[in-house]
Amino acid sequence: MLNIAKEIQNPLLQSSIGLFNFQHNVNSILQNVSSKRQDAAKLSTQRILYHEKEIEQRKSSKDNSLIHEPNCATLALHQEALAKTYADHADIQYTMQNYSQAVQSAQRSLNIRLELFGEEHASTADSYHLLGVAQHEQGDFSSALQSAQRALDIRLKLFGEEHPSTADSYHLPGVTQHEQGDFSSARQSARRALDIKLKVFGEEHLSTADSYHSLGVTQQAQGDFSSALQSKQRALNIRCKLFGKEHPSTADSYNSLGVTQHEQGDFSSALQSAQRALDIRIKLFGEEHPSTADSYHLLGVTQHEQGDFSLALQSKQRALDIRLKLFGEQHSSIVDSYHSLGDTQYAQGDLTSALESTQRAIDIRLKLFEEQS
Repeated sequence: MLNIAKEIQNPLLQSSIGLFNFQHNVNSILQNVSSKRQDAAKLSTQRILYHEKEIEQRKSSKDNSLIHEPNCATLALHQEALAKTYADHADIQYTMQNYSQAVQSAQRSLNIRLELFGEEHASTADSYHLLGVAQHEQGDFSSALQSAQRALDIRLKLFGEEHPSTADSYHLPGVTQHEQGDFSSARQSARRALDIKLKVFGEEHLSTADSYHSLGVTQQAQGDFSSALQSKQRALNIRCKLFGKEHPSTADSYNSLGVTQHEQGDFSSALQSAQRALDIRIKLFGEEHPSTADSYHLLGVTQHEQGDFSLALQSKQRALDIRLKLFGEQHSSIVDSYHSLGDTQYAQGDLTSALESTQRAIDIRLKLFEEQS
């Protein structure tokens, strides 16, 4: 497939919009295969360069004959294709966690669409939304909220309240408001997104499950554990029905449910949920994976609360070992692991080890703080 896509570099083939769409589809397939994302990024970069060159030639040429050549796209079509390719490139960079580049590509896509279509257009709203998602992952929550709100305003005007895109636009501000600590607004946004999805998709839909989960996370942050438990349980039930037990989203729901049960003081249920999440993640991802480490950590914290310090120490140590291998010493999750490990060592009466672990956590946290300041 990669070789077929590369054939489109041929100038005779590049002039066909149909073949452009074909390569766009190839890019989408490659993007969803983690080992091929670099190839997808290269292909989208080639398409960007091609369309930019064609646009420049048409803008600089005084001869309009280029526009009327058989099988040639017009200037507007090249500009539209360039905006779409920048959006695709932003998606690829996002999946590769290159958030700065994702923001740049999303902004370029937005700028082109604003010039082509103006503010109140579905494609412009898509670009605002994509930009907001990338800004959110960058940690620029203020900008993300502005972009998300702009996308929401446009979609409300174009589609009204009860539309999937409008629901997505309510969801993104809710997640960003949550990160900003504005839990009241976040809960309202999450609830509105859920209500729309229930009406548009019904209960048993993956997007509905996502909204239940997001609402539950915010309810927990507000200390409304009873409501959070109901929302997260509903998300889990839907995901189990849609995906079965052994699926990443199902594991996420078990883990999140375990966190809420832990906060409620229901350590027995929390332990069962944490163990279920761990079992699924080990089967899906293997031992050396961030999500597996998270499950070991939650399991250890819950075992500690139950007074089973020996098992807690084993679980927490396993989480730390995985995180050290994946991230190295200088990472926030390593701080959490050392700190938590120290708590259990202290509870066991191993004061020397507890002091060493706690000191390690402090040293790493200080270094990370210095790097960020």
